[in-house]
Amino acid sequence: MRVFILPIIILLSSCQPHDISSPHDGCAILKNRGWYSSAAASERSWGIDVSTQLAVIYQESSFKHTAKTDKAYKLWIIPWGHVSTAYGYPQAMDAIWNEYLDERGGILTSRTRFKDATDFIGWYLNKIASTLNIPKGDVKRLYIAYHEGIAGYRKGSYKKNKRLIKVAEKVASRARAYNNQLKECRFQLSLNSLFLG
Repeated sequence: MRVFILPIIILLSSCQPHDISSPHDGCAILKNRGWYSSAAASERSWGIDVSTQLAVIYQESSFKHTAKTDKAYKLWIIPWGHVSTAYGYPQAMDAIWNEYLDERGGILTSRTRFKDATDFIGWYLNKIASTLNIPKGDVKRLYIAYHEGIAGYRKGSYKKNKRLIKVAEKVASRARAYNNQLKECRFQLSLNSLFLG
């Protein structure tokens, strides 16, 4: 009986989300077991840099796996669900998440799992880049489209949203910072992923 229980415990513990004590340090973030290999796999599949994936997650959820939008209220006092269906590391809304599930999902695919979050971000930003003809290195515009959705970006209403533009600039700046950090540790992270998985 113990022989069967131990692998299950190990499997469940490896799926548990990790607390991020240094969200500004890309190397520290990716030392979490399996996180580097997940982000690198997404980069290989979709051509979206690991640093961009991390910057999007930082902005969307601050690496909180069960992050939700603020609660909505009726008459300012009665709790009435949440402002949107955005959820998890990528703050993916139900509609686009369900589209992703149709193409890439499995039984355990979840917005609260880092591996699935990075694959989703790579998939969606790749879709945005190809549909809207935005270079994959243009993190600012990619993030605006990620936030607004493809149809929303096409409408161009974001051009009057100074706050969103400033946030997108911060995301691009954070992606550059992560990229510089990863230059120092990526080789070691790659080696670690070979041995630790």
